[in-house]
Amino acid sequence: DDLDALGLTGVFRYTEIYLKRGISMDQLPRKVMANLRNRFTSFTNAYSSLHQYSDKQRQRYVETMDFFTKLEDEISQKQAAQDSAITVVNLLNEMLVNQSNSIEQTIDYALNTLTASYPLNFFKKLKAELEVTTAIPIV
Repeated sequence: DDLDALGLTGVFRYTEIYLKRGISMDQLPRKVMANLRNRFTSFTNAYSSLHQYSDKQRQRYVETMDFFTKLEDEISQKQAAQDSAITVVNLLNEMLVNQSNSIEQTIDYALNTLTASYPLNFFKKLKAELEVTTAIPIV
């Protein structure tokens, strides 16, 4: 469960859950980053002896924190450009929360309609990340 909070998967899961709980876009980055820090601290305390594994997860943690830091900066600067993290969150909100689409439908829609570089790359990377995690056999 804690690993679902990391990487771009974490971005979409946190965004969907927190927006469904009624947390506003303005509060989203701050609330996510506080929760994420706590989760990652617990994770590193439990798995710090597995260096390769914890290093890989640290990269995913940084990726999630970077997204929400960028989102917080854009919100504080009232930057609503198409090429932004705000565009990603708005699309996730519309497709997942308002329309109750699946993440797969959301990604397909994004890849077929977005043209701005940042959100397009976000959804391409998210698709690849989800394909890797679903391809891992459960034993």
